[in-house]
Amino acid sequence: MDVLKQLIDSMSKEELRHFKMFLASGESKMERKDIKLFDFYKKNEDPDDGKIFNKLYTLEDRNPFYRLKNRLQEDVGLSLMVQHSDKDETNNLYKNLSLFQLFYAKQHYSLAAFYLKKAERKAVQVQNLEMLDLIYANFIKLSNDFMEVNPEVYIEKRAKNAGKLNKIRNMDQLLAALNYRLKTSQNYNTKDKDLLKILERTTKEFSLDDSTKSDKSFQTRIYRAISSVMVQQHNFKELEVYAVKSFEDFNGNGWFDRVNHELKLQMLIYIINSKFYNQKYHEALQYVELLSGAMEEYDKVLYEKYLFFLFNSYVVNYSQTNFDRALSKLDEFERLMRKRKNNYYDQFIFLNKATLLFEIKKYNDAVRNLMKLYVSPAYEKIDSSFRLKIEVAELIMQYESGDFLSLKKRTEQVRKKHTELNTKEFYREKKVLQILEQLSEEGRIKTTSKAFKDMLNFIKEDISPAIEEGEIIKYRYWMKGKIESINK
Repeated sequence: MDVLKQLIDSMSKEELRHFKMFLASGESKMERKDIKLFDFYKKNEDPDDGKIFNKLYTLEDRNPFYRLKNRLQEDVGLSLMVQHSDKDETNNLYKNLSLFQLFYAKQHYSLAAFYLKKAERKAVQVQNLEMLDLIYANFIKLSNDFMEVNPEVYIEKRAKNAGKLNKIRNMDQLLAALNYRLKTSQNYNTKDKDLLKILERTTKEFSLDDSTKSDKSFQTRIYRAISSVMVQQHNFKELEVYAVKSFEDFNGNGWFDRVNHELKLQMLIYIINSKFYNQKYHEALQYVELLSGAMEEYDKVLYEKYLFFLFNSYVVNYSQTNFDRALSKLDEFERLMRKRKNNYYDQFIFLNKATLLFEIKKYNDAVRNLMKLYVSPAYEKIDSSFRLKIEVAELIMQYESGDFLSLKKRTEQVRKKHTELNTKEFYREKKVLQILEQLSEEGRIKTTSKAFKDMLNFIKEDISPAIEEGEIIKYRYWMKGKIESINK
Protein backbone atom coordinates (compact mmCIF):
# COMPACT_ATOMS: atom_id res chain seq x y z
CA MET A 1 0.00 0.00 0.00
CA ASP A 2 1.48 3.32 -1.11
CA VAL A 3 0.18 5.72 1.54
CA LEU A 4 1.48 8.82 -0.26
CA LYS A 5 -0.36 7.91 -3.48
CA GLN A 6 -3.59 7.25 -1.57
CA LEU A 7 -3.27 10.55 0.30
CA ILE A 8 -2.75 12.56 -2.88
CA ASP A 9 -5.57 10.79 -4.75
CA SER A 10 -7.97 11.50 -1.86
CA MET A 11 -7.41 15.27 -2.00
CA SER A 12 -10.09 17.59 -3.36
CA LYS A 13 -9.30 20.56 -5.62
CA GLU A 14 -9.53 22.87 -2.61
CA GLU A 15 -7.14 20.67 -0.63
CA LEU A 16 -4.68 20.55 -3.54
CA ARG A 17 -4.67 24.36 -3.80
CA HIS A 18 -4.17 24.72 -0.07
CA PHE A 19 -1.26 22.27 -0.11
CA LYS A 20 0.54 24.10 -2.90
CA MET A 21 0.21 27.34 -0.92
CA PHE A 22 1.33 25.49 2.20
CA LEU A 23 4.51 24.34 0.44
CA ALA A 24 5.09 27.74 -1.17
CA SER A 25 5.03 29.41 2.25
CA GLY A 26 8.52 28.00 2.94
CA GLU A 27 11.54 30.27 2.64
CA SER A 28 13.50 28.22 0.12
CA LYS A 29 13.80 29.75 -3.36
CA MET A 30 15.59 26.67 -4.71
CA GLU A 31 14.06 24.13 -7.05
CA ARG A 32 11.61 22.11 -4.98
CA LYS A 33 12.02 18.35 -5.34
CA ASP A 34 9.04 17.81 -3.05
CA ILE A 35 6.74 19.70 -5.45
CA LYS A 36 8.10 17.68 -8.39
CA LEU A 37 7.55 14.44 -6.49
CA PHE A 38 4.01 15.52 -5.58
CA ASP A 39 3.23 16.27 -9.24
CA PHE A 40 4.61 12.90 -10.36
CA TYR A 41 2.31 11.12 -7.93
CA LYS A 42 -0.68 13.26 -8.84
CA LYS A 43 -0.35 12.79 -12.62
CA ASN A 44 0.53 9.09 -12.74
CA GLU A 45 -2.01 6.36 -12.02
CA ASP A 46 0.68 3.87 -11.02
CA PRO A 47 3.84 5.85 -10.18
CA ASP A 48 7.16 4.02 -10.53
CA ASP A 49 9.52 5.05 -7.73
CA GLY A 50 12.55 3.90 -9.74
CA LYS A 51 11.72 6.17 -12.68
CA ILE A 52 10.90 9.09 -10.39
CA PHE A 53 14.19 8.65 -8.51
CA ASN A 54 16.16 8.79 -11.78
CA LYS A 55 14.44 12.04 -12.75
CA LEU A 56 15.06 13.71 -9.38
CA TYR A 57 18.56 12.46 -8.47
CA THR A 58 21.87 11.64 -10.10
CA LEU A 59 22.99 9.64 -7.06
CA GLU A 60 22.99 5.88 -6.72
CA ASP A 61 21.95 6.03 -3.08
CA ARG A 62 18.15 6.04 -2.84
CA ASN A 63 17.96 7.06 0.83
CA PRO A 64 17.54 10.80 0.04
CA PHE A 65 14.59 9.90 -2.18
CA TYR A 66 12.90 7.87 0.55
CA ARG A 67 13.49 10.67 3.07
CA LEU A 68 11.94 13.12 0.59
CA LYS A 69 8.95 10.84 0.10
CA ASN A 70 8.43 10.43 3.86
CA ARG A 71 8.72 14.19 4.41
CA LEU A 72 6.22 14.90 1.63
CA GLN A 73 3.79 12.41 3.19
CA GLU A 74 4.12 14.20 6.54
CA ASP A 75 3.64 17.60 4.88
CA VAL A 76 0.47 16.46 3.12
CA GLY A 77 -0.94 15.22 6.42
CA LEU A 78 0.02 18.45 8.20
CA SER A 79 -1.55 20.58 5.46
CA LEU A 80 -4.81 18.64 5.67
CA MET A 81 -4.83 18.92 9.45
CA VAL A 82 -4.28 22.70 9.36
CA GLN A 83 -6.90 23.21 6.64
CA HIS A 84 -9.59 21.21 8.42
CA SER A 85 -8.81 22.05 12.04
CA ASP A 86 -11.90 24.27 12.36
CA LYS A 87 -14.20 22.42 9.98
CA ASP A 88 -14.88 19.50 12.30
CA GLU A 89 -15.76 19.58 16.00
CA THR A 90 -13.35 16.76 16.89
CA ASN A 91 -10.51 18.34 14.92
CA ASN A 92 -11.20 21.61 16.74
CA LEU A 93 -10.90 19.80 20.06
CA TYR A 94 -7.57 18.28 19.06
CA LYS A 95 -6.33 21.70 17.93
CA ASN A 96 -7.05 23.24 21.35
CA LEU A 97 -5.49 20.26 23.11
CA SER A 98 -2.39 20.58 20.93
CA LEU A 99 -2.13 24.27 21.86
CA PHE A 100 -2.50 23.32 25.52
CA GLN A 101 0.40 20.86 25.20
CA LEU A 102 2.50 23.48 23.41
CA PHE A 103 2.08 26.15 26.10
CA TYR A 104 2.32 23.62 28.93
CA ALA A 105 5.70 22.50 27.57
CA LYS A 106 6.77 26.19 27.41
CA GLN A 107 5.56 26.64 31.02
CA HIS A 108 3.08 29.34 29.92
CA TYR A 109 0.47 27.90 32.27
CA SER A 110 -2.17 30.63 31.98
CA LEU A 111 -2.26 30.17 28.20
CA ALA A 112 -2.28 26.39 28.65
CA ALA A 113 -5.32 26.72 30.94
CA PHE A 114 -7.04 29.04 28.46
CA TYR A 115 -6.88 26.51 25.62
CA LEU A 116 -7.78 23.62 27.90
CA LYS A 117 -10.95 25.46 29.00
CA LYS A 118 -11.81 26.09 25.34
CA ALA A 119 -11.44 22.36 24.68
CA GLU A 120 -13.64 21.54 27.70
CA ARG A 121 -16.45 23.85 26.55
CA LYS A 122 -16.41 22.31 23.08
CA ALA A 123 -16.30 18.73 24.40
CA VAL A 124 -19.26 19.40 26.73
CA GLN A 125 -21.16 21.01 23.85
CA VAL A 126 -20.74 18.01 21.54
CA GLN A 127 -20.87 15.48 24.42
CA ASN A 128 -17.53 13.90 23.58
CA LEU A 129 -17.01 12.01 26.84
CA GLU A 130 -13.75 10.36 25.76
CA MET A 131 -12.17 13.76 25.14
CA LEU A 132 -13.60 15.15 28.38
CA ASP A 133 -11.82 12.41 30.32
CA LEU A 134 -8.52 13.41 28.73
CA ILE A 135 -9.22 17.12 29.30
CA TYR A 136 -10.00 16.60 32.99
CA ALA A 137 -6.84 14.51 33.35
CA ASN A 138 -4.84 17.42 31.91
CA PHE A 139 -6.51 19.91 34.28
CA ILE A 140 -5.46 17.72 37.20
CA LYS A 141 -1.91 17.58 35.81
CA LEU A 142 -1.89 21.35 35.25
CA SER A 143 -2.97 21.99 38.86
CA ASN A 144 0.46 20.81 40.05
CA ASP A 145 2.06 23.81 38.34
CA PHE A 146 -0.75 26.37 38.19
CA MET A 147 -2.42 27.28 41.48
CA GLU A 148 -5.46 28.86 39.81
CA VAL A 149 -6.67 25.39 38.84
CA ASN A 150 -8.40 23.58 41.71
CA PRO A 151 -7.85 19.84 41.15
CA GLU A 152 -10.81 18.86 43.37
CA VAL A 153 -13.23 20.47 40.91
CA TYR A 154 -11.86 18.41 38.03
CA ILE A 155 -11.53 15.21 40.08
CA GLU A 156 -15.28 15.43 40.77
CA LYS A 157 -16.06 16.27 37.14
CA ARG A 158 -13.91 13.38 35.96
CA ALA A 159 -15.63 10.94 38.32
CA LYS A 160 -19.12 11.92 37.07
CA ASN A 161 -17.95 11.76 33.47
CA ALA A 162 -16.35 8.34 34.09
CA GLY A 163 -19.70 6.89 35.20
CA LYS A 164 -21.33 7.95 31.93
CA LEU A 165 -18.30 6.94 29.90
CA ASN A 166 -18.17 3.41 31.34
CA LYS A 167 -21.81 2.81 30.40
CA ILE A 168 -21.17 4.02 26.87
CA ARG A 169 -18.01 1.92 26.55
CA ASN A 170 -19.88 -1.22 27.64
CA MET A 171 -22.52 -0.54 24.98
CA ASP A 172 -19.97 0.25 22.27
CA GLN A 173 -17.92 -2.88 23.04
CA LEU A 174 -21.01 -5.06 22.92
CA LEU A 175 -22.11 -3.54 19.63
CA ALA A 176 -18.63 -3.94 18.14
CA ALA A 177 -18.54 -7.63 19.08
CA LEU A 178 -22.03 -8.18 17.66
CA ASN A 179 -21.29 -6.42 14.38
CA TYR A 180 -18.02 -8.32 13.94
CA ARG A 181 -19.66 -11.71 14.45
CA LEU A 182 -22.54 -10.88 12.15
CA LYS A 183 -20.15 -9.77 9.41
CA THR A 184 -17.83 -12.79 9.69
CA SER A 185 -20.48 -15.51 9.77
CA GLN A 186 -23.24 -16.27 7.28
CA ASN A 187 -25.53 -17.72 9.93
CA TYR A 188 -25.98 -17.12 13.63
CA ASN A 189 -24.29 -19.61 15.91
CA THR A 190 -25.03 -20.14 19.61
CA LYS A 191 -22.69 -17.35 20.72
CA ASP A 192 -24.27 -14.90 18.30
CA LYS A 193 -27.76 -15.66 19.64
CA ASP A 194 -26.55 -15.22 23.23
CA LEU A 195 -24.97 -11.92 22.26
CA LEU A 196 -28.25 -10.69 20.82
CA LYS A 197 -30.03 -11.56 24.06
CA ILE A 198 -27.38 -9.72 26.08
CA LEU A 199 -27.66 -6.70 23.81
CA GLU A 200 -31.46 -6.63 24.05
CA ARG A 201 -31.32 -6.93 27.86
CA THR A 202 -28.68 -4.20 28.13
CA THR A 203 -30.59 -1.74 25.97
CA LYS A 204 -33.76 -2.37 27.99
CA GLU A 205 -31.82 -1.64 31.19
CA PHE A 206 -30.55 1.62 29.70
CA SER A 207 -34.05 2.57 28.63
CA LEU A 208 -35.31 2.16 32.22
CA ASP A 209 -32.45 4.21 33.65
CA ASP A 210 -33.91 7.65 34.46
CA SER A 211 -30.49 9.32 34.20
CA THR A 212 -30.29 8.40 30.53
CA LYS A 213 -33.75 9.49 29.38
CA SER A 214 -32.78 13.12 28.94
CA ASP A 215 -29.25 12.45 27.74
CA LYS A 216 -28.88 12.77 23.98
CA SER A 217 -25.61 10.80 23.87
CA PHE A 218 -27.12 7.82 25.72
CA GLN A 219 -30.33 7.86 23.72
CA THR A 220 -28.32 7.90 20.49
CA ARG A 221 -26.49 4.74 21.50
CA ILE A 222 -29.69 3.09 22.67
CA TYR A 223 -31.27 3.87 19.30
CA ARG A 224 -28.28 2.48 17.40
CA ALA A 225 -28.26 -0.68 19.53
CA ILE A 226 -31.96 -1.46 19.31
CA SER A 227 -32.28 -0.62 15.60
CA SER A 228 -29.19 -2.76 14.87
CA VAL A 229 -30.79 -5.79 16.56
CA MET A 230 -34.07 -5.26 14.69
CA VAL A 231 -32.30 -5.04 11.32
CA GLN A 232 -30.30 -8.22 11.97
CA GLN A 233 -33.51 -10.00 12.97
CA HIS A 234 -35.32 -8.59 9.88
CA ASN A 235 -37.95 -7.29 12.28
CA PHE A 236 -39.08 -4.44 10.03
CA LYS A 237 -42.51 -4.01 11.61
CA GLU A 238 -41.01 -3.22 15.00
CA LEU A 239 -38.22 -1.20 13.38
CA GLU A 240 -40.73 1.03 11.61
CA VAL A 241 -42.57 1.85 14.85
CA TYR A 242 -39.36 2.33 16.84
CA ALA A 243 -37.57 4.43 14.22
CA VAL A 244 -40.57 6.76 13.75
CA LYS A 245 -40.93 7.23 17.54
CA SER A 246 -37.18 7.84 17.96
CA PHE A 247 -37.19 10.41 15.15
CA GLU A 248 -40.16 12.23 16.67
CA ASP A 249 -38.59 12.16 20.17
CA PHE A 250 -35.25 13.53 18.94
CA ASN A 251 -37.01 16.16 16.87
CA GLY A 252 -39.34 17.15 19.73
CA ASN A 253 -36.46 17.44 22.20
CA GLY A 254 -34.45 19.61 19.81
CA TRP A 255 -31.64 17.04 19.81
CA PHE A 256 -30.86 17.23 16.11
CA ASP A 257 -28.05 19.67 15.28
CA ARG A 258 -25.04 19.99 13.00
CA VAL A 259 -22.98 17.58 15.12
CA ASN A 260 -25.41 14.65 14.84
CA HIS A 261 -26.94 15.66 11.50
CA GLU A 262 -25.90 12.33 9.99
CA LEU A 263 -27.91 10.49 12.66
CA LYS A 264 -31.02 12.39 11.52
CA LEU A 265 -30.47 11.30 7.91
CA GLN A 266 -29.81 7.71 8.96
CA MET A 267 -33.00 7.62 11.05
CA LEU A 268 -35.01 8.82 8.07
CA ILE A 269 -33.44 6.15 5.86
CA TYR A 270 -34.33 3.44 8.41
CA ILE A 271 -37.94 4.70 8.46
CA ILE A 272 -38.08 4.75 4.64
CA ASN A 273 -36.58 1.26 4.31
CA SER A 274 -38.81 -0.29 6.97
CA LYS A 275 -41.96 1.24 5.45
CA PHE A 276 -40.84 -0.08 2.04
CA TYR A 277 -40.42 -3.61 3.45
CA ASN A 278 -43.83 -3.27 5.09
CA GLN A 279 -45.29 -2.24 1.69
CA LYS A 280 -46.30 1.23 2.89
CA TYR A 281 -44.92 2.91 -0.20
CA HIS A 282 -46.90 6.16 -0.04
CA GLU A 283 -45.93 6.71 3.60
CA ALA A 284 -42.32 5.91 2.73
CA LEU A 285 -42.37 8.59 0.02
CA GLN A 286 -43.54 11.18 2.57
CA TYR A 287 -40.37 10.48 4.57
CA VAL A 288 -38.29 10.57 1.37
CA GLU A 289 -39.40 14.19 1.02
CA LEU A 290 -38.34 14.84 4.62
CA LEU A 291 -34.97 13.29 3.81
CA SER A 292 -34.63 15.52 0.76
CA GLY A 293 -35.28 18.61 2.87
CA ALA A 294 -32.94 17.49 5.66
CA MET A 295 -30.10 17.02 3.16
CA GLU A 296 -30.30 20.74 2.35
CA GLU A 297 -29.55 21.69 5.96
CA TYR A 298 -26.21 23.01 7.26
CA ASP A 299 -25.07 24.20 3.82
CA LYS A 300 -25.69 20.72 2.34
CA VAL A 301 -22.77 19.34 4.36
CA LEU A 302 -23.86 15.70 3.77
CA TYR A 303 -25.78 16.22 0.54
CA GLU A 304 -23.33 14.42 -1.76
CA LYS A 305 -22.85 11.51 0.65
CA TYR A 306 -26.58 10.77 0.83
CA LEU A 307 -27.60 11.69 -2.71
CA PHE A 308 -27.65 8.06 -3.86
CA PHE A 309 -29.72 6.98 -0.83
CA LEU A 310 -32.25 9.70 -1.66
CA PHE A 311 -32.70 8.66 -5.28
CA ASN A 312 -32.66 4.97 -4.45
CA SER A 313 -35.51 5.64 -1.99
CA TYR A 314 -37.46 7.50 -4.66
CA VAL A 315 -36.93 4.78 -7.27
CA VAL A 316 -37.75 1.69 -5.18
CA ASN A 317 -40.96 3.22 -3.79
CA TYR A 318 -42.17 4.81 -7.03
CA SER A 319 -41.44 1.53 -8.84
CA GLN A 320 -44.25 0.08 -6.70
CA THR A 321 -46.66 2.97 -7.16
CA ASN A 322 -45.84 5.05 -10.25
CA PHE A 323 -43.53 3.77 -12.99
CA ASP A 324 -43.41 7.13 -14.76
CA ARG A 325 -42.28 8.93 -11.58
CA ALA A 326 -39.65 6.24 -10.97
CA LEU A 327 -38.27 6.71 -14.49
CA SER A 328 -38.36 10.50 -14.05
CA LYS A 329 -36.28 10.23 -10.87
CA LEU A 330 -33.77 7.99 -12.65
CA ASP A 331 -33.47 10.58 -15.45
CA GLU A 332 -32.91 13.31 -12.86
CA PHE A 333 -30.25 11.26 -11.07
CA GLU A 334 -28.52 10.50 -14.38
CA ARG A 335 -28.35 14.24 -15.20
CA LEU A 336 -26.85 15.01 -11.80
CA MET A 337 -24.21 12.29 -12.19
CA ARG A 338 -23.28 13.50 -15.69
CA LYS A 339 -22.70 17.02 -14.33
CA ARG A 340 -20.41 15.50 -11.70
CA LYS A 341 -18.69 13.34 -14.36
CA ASN A 342 -19.44 10.34 -12.19
CA ASN A 343 -20.26 7.00 -13.85
CA TYR A 344 -20.06 5.02 -10.60
CA TYR A 345 -23.87 4.77 -10.45
CA ASP A 346 -24.40 3.73 -14.08
CA GLN A 347 -25.33 0.23 -12.94
CA PHE A 348 -28.07 1.57 -10.68
CA ILE A 349 -29.40 4.01 -13.28
CA PHE A 350 -29.44 1.88 -16.43
CA LEU A 351 -30.38 -1.41 -14.78
CA ASN A 352 -33.34 0.13 -12.97
CA LYS A 353 -34.43 1.96 -16.12
CA ALA A 354 -34.27 -1.28 -18.09
CA THR A 355 -36.35 -3.27 -15.59
CA LEU A 356 -38.95 -0.50 -15.20
CA LEU A 357 -39.31 -0.16 -18.99
CA PHE A 358 -39.62 -3.95 -19.23
CA GLU A 359 -42.49 -3.88 -16.72
CA ILE A 360 -44.40 -1.35 -18.83
CA LYS A 361 -43.68 -3.42 -21.96
CA LYS A 362 -41.31 -0.94 -23.60
CA TYR A 363 -38.96 -3.77 -24.49
CA ASN A 364 -36.79 -2.01 -27.08
CA ASP A 365 -36.18 0.92 -24.73
CA ALA A 366 -35.33 -1.54 -21.98
CA VAL A 367 -32.71 -3.24 -24.17
CA ARG A 368 -31.25 0.14 -25.19
CA ASN A 369 -30.64 1.02 -21.54
CA LEU A 370 -28.78 -2.26 -21.02
CA MET A 371 -26.66 -1.40 -24.07
CA LYS A 372 -25.75 1.89 -22.35
CA LEU A 373 -24.76 -0.06 -19.25
CA TYR A 374 -22.58 -2.44 -21.29
CA VAL A 375 -20.48 0.42 -22.72
CA SER A 376 -20.11 2.12 -19.34
CA PRO A 377 -16.68 1.84 -17.63
CA ALA A 378 -18.59 0.67 -14.56
CA TYR A 379 -19.80 -2.52 -16.26
CA GLU A 380 -16.47 -4.33 -16.40
CA LYS A 381 -16.09 -3.79 -12.66
CA ILE A 382 -19.26 -5.77 -11.98
CA ASP A 383 -18.72 -9.37 -10.88
CA SER A 384 -18.94 -11.81 -13.78
CA SER A 385 -21.73 -13.85 -12.16
CA PHE A 386 -23.90 -10.74 -11.80
CA ARG A 387 -23.13 -9.73 -15.39
CA LEU A 388 -24.49 -13.12 -16.42
CA LYS A 389 -27.80 -12.41 -14.67
CA ILE A 390 -27.99 -9.00 -16.38
CA GLU A 391 -27.35 -10.54 -19.80
CA VAL A 392 -29.95 -13.27 -19.24
CA ALA A 393 -32.42 -10.49 -18.41
CA GLU A 394 -31.45 -8.82 -21.69
CA LEU A 395 -32.20 -12.06 -23.59
CA ILE A 396 -35.69 -12.15 -22.06
CA MET A 397 -36.18 -8.54 -23.18
CA GLN A 398 -34.92 -9.42 -26.68
CA TYR A 399 -37.44 -12.26 -26.86
CA GLU A 400 -40.32 -10.04 -25.73
CA SER A 401 -39.33 -7.39 -28.30
CA GLY A 402 -39.74 -10.03 -31.01
CA ASP A 403 -36.14 -9.62 -32.20
CA PHE A 404 -35.41 -13.35 -32.54
CA LEU A 405 -32.36 -12.77 -34.76
CA SER A 406 -30.64 -10.67 -32.07
CA LEU A 407 -31.79 -13.16 -29.45
CA LYS A 408 -30.10 -16.06 -31.27
CA LYS A 409 -26.87 -14.13 -31.79
CA ARG A 410 -26.73 -12.83 -28.20
CA THR A 411 -27.53 -16.27 -26.76
CA GLU A 412 -24.49 -17.73 -28.52
CA GLN A 413 -22.33 -14.84 -27.23
CA VAL A 414 -23.54 -15.30 -23.65
CA ARG A 415 -22.86 -19.05 -23.76
CA LYS A 416 -19.27 -18.51 -24.96
CA LYS A 417 -18.58 -15.66 -22.57
CA HIS A 418 -19.92 -17.20 -19.35
CA THR A 419 -18.40 -20.54 -18.40
CA GLU A 420 -20.39 -20.23 -15.15
CA LEU A 421 -23.36 -21.63 -17.06
CA ASN A 422 -21.76 -25.06 -16.75
CA THR A 423 -21.80 -24.95 -12.94
CA LYS A 424 -24.60 -26.09 -10.64
CA GLU A 425 -24.89 -22.61 -9.15
CA PHE A 426 -26.16 -21.18 -12.45
CA TYR A 427 -28.42 -24.04 -13.46
CA ARG A 428 -31.42 -21.68 -13.57
CA GLU A 429 -29.74 -19.28 -16.01
CA LYS A 430 -28.73 -22.19 -18.23
CA LYS A 431 -32.30 -23.50 -18.23
CA VAL A 432 -33.73 -20.05 -19.06
CA LEU A 433 -31.40 -19.85 -22.09
CA GLN A 434 -32.62 -23.26 -23.29
CA ILE A 435 -36.28 -22.26 -22.87
CA LEU A 436 -35.70 -18.96 -24.71
CA GLU A 437 -34.15 -20.85 -27.64
CA GLN A 438 -37.13 -23.20 -27.76
CA LEU A 439 -39.59 -20.30 -27.60
CA SER A 440 -37.89 -18.44 -30.45
CA GLU A 441 -37.87 -21.58 -32.63
CA GLU A 442 -41.46 -22.64 -31.86
CA GLY A 443 -42.97 -19.19 -32.42
CA ARG A 444 -46.45 -19.30 -30.91
CA ILE A 445 -46.41 -21.18 -27.59
CA LYS A 446 -48.71 -24.22 -27.40
CA THR A 447 -49.64 -26.29 -24.37
CA THR A 448 -48.20 -29.32 -26.16
CA SER A 449 -44.80 -27.70 -26.87
CA LYS A 450 -41.59 -28.66 -25.11
CA ALA A 451 -41.04 -25.05 -24.02
CA PHE A 452 -44.44 -25.03 -22.28
CA LYS A 453 -43.67 -28.25 -20.39
CA ASP A 454 -40.18 -27.03 -19.44
CA MET A 455 -41.63 -23.78 -18.11
CA LEU A 456 -44.18 -25.67 -16.01
CA ASN A 457 -41.40 -27.80 -14.50
CA PHE A 458 -39.26 -24.72 -13.90
CA ILE A 459 -42.09 -22.97 -12.04
CA LYS A 460 -42.72 -26.01 -9.83
CA GLU A 461 -39.09 -26.23 -8.68
CA ASP A 462 -38.50 -25.52 -5.00
CA ILE A 463 -36.18 -22.52 -4.84
CA SER A 464 -34.70 -20.40 -2.05
CA PRO A 465 -36.17 -16.86 -1.91
CA ALA A 466 -32.59 -15.55 -1.54
CA ILE A 467 -31.60 -17.06 -4.92
CA GLU A 468 -34.70 -15.68 -6.62
CA GLU A 469 -34.07 -12.24 -5.10
CA GLY A 470 -30.78 -12.09 -7.01
CA GLU A 471 -32.48 -12.39 -10.40
CA ILE A 472 -32.85 -9.16 -12.41
CA ILE A 473 -36.08 -10.40 -13.97
CA LYS A 474 -37.68 -13.05 -11.75
CA TYR A 475 -37.65 -16.04 -14.11
CA ARG A 476 -40.51 -17.92 -12.47
CA TYR A 477 -42.92 -14.96 -12.53
CA TRP A 478 -42.04 -14.17 -16.13
CA MET A 479 -42.77 -17.78 -17.13
CA LYS A 480 -46.01 -17.75 -15.14
CA GLY A 481 -47.08 -14.74 -17.17
CA LYS A 482 -46.34 -16.54 -20.44
CA ILE A 483 -48.31 -19.63 -19.37
CA GLU A 484 -51.27 -17.56 -18.12
CA SER A 485 -51.40 -15.71 -21.44
CA ILE A 486 -51.77 -19.07 -23.25
CA ASN A 487 -54.50 -20.31 -20.96
CA LYS A 488 -56.63 -17.16 -21.36
